[in-house]
Amino acid sequence: MTRPSRLLVLASVLAAACGGGGGGSPTSPSQAPPTGLPAGATLTFVSGETGAPVSGAAVTIGAASYQTDGAGTLRLAAATAFRSVVEARHPAYLDRETYLRTADEVRFTLWPRQGSHGLDEAFTSRLVYTSTDVGDGEPGGDDPLYRLAPGQPMALRPTTEIRGDAALFGLLEDGAGIVNDVVGQNLFYVDAAGTASGPGFTVELKPEDPYCDADTYAFVDYSGRGLVISGGRVIYCEALWYFHQRPASRDLRDYFLATLVHELGHAYGLNHSTSNRDLMYSGGHWEKYARDHGFYSGREELAMRLMWQRRAGTKFPDDDRSGIGTLSGFRRIVRN
Repeated sequence: MTRPSRLLVLASVLAAACGGGGGGSPTSPSQAPPTGLPAGATLTFVSGETGAPVSGAAVTIGAASYQTDGAGTLRLAAATAFRSVVEARHPAYLDRETYLRTADEVRFTLWPRQGSHGLDEAFTSRLVYTSTDVGDGEPGGDDPLYRLAPGQPMALRPTTEIRGDAALFGLLEDGAGIVNDVVGQNLFYVDAAGTASGPGFTVELKPEDPYCDADTYAFVDYSGRGLVISGGRVIYCEALWYFHQRPASRDLRDYFLATLVHELGHAYGLNHSTSNRDLMYSGGHWEKYARDHGFYSGREELAMRLMWQRRAGTKFPDDDRSGIGTLSGFRRIVRN
């Protein structure tokens, strides 16, 4: 019996005890929530990159098999319970494995196997599903997808040292805007007052941090629960004076801003790329900015937008059935 039903029964008992209950029409119990979709319900499959319908996808839902039509749709042949497994196969997309969850979740996006700007299966595996501790050439794809919570913007809280430096503070705002524009979401904002409460990341110049060593110029230290990132620290392993050295090969945008946008990529859930064409390259990402006067590569931007369509805990190639598994806490430190 649902809680509303118990309340209705309790109200009837009280009315009878007070001499009521005569003449009034009986109150019907609250309607039970649906347990699945009816026969004839329509499901739609589209490209996560373009939103275009995916026709000819082989889809299995429970024990039933379907093929999407030219509009990327199929109609259920029989009533189908929620939590039925949905598997979608198409040569142009990574194999999708998920659940039929609610009546509002009947549009399924597919992750392109070979997307624009050079995004491919290997790059997806590396950037999204491979620990940054795995070296070049080693097998990867074993990590779950980490991500920020939807609808919960993260504050960037600069230390007093950064807040007092107009150039660095302005670049901090620029960095938040760059990431937000890529995903089309309000992911990060700068908390100028440095408020201590709420989800967010402190941004610090802290060369004395124990995780700063000769091979580390910056790192992100983040934590969360259920593979949803809830905040942490962005640490520069250089002092303030370092960012105001201005030889021809170095300026604030090359170093402070390019490094910030790289580290915010980790805070978003990205791992490292092995190519210096990408900002998430671990071996000198500021070189990309200096060379191209740009930040994330086209394939990184596409991967970030596709990630926003996926649940925390999704496994490579595209399986979110295990979800977040447990709600246990985690902590990750990603260097450089």
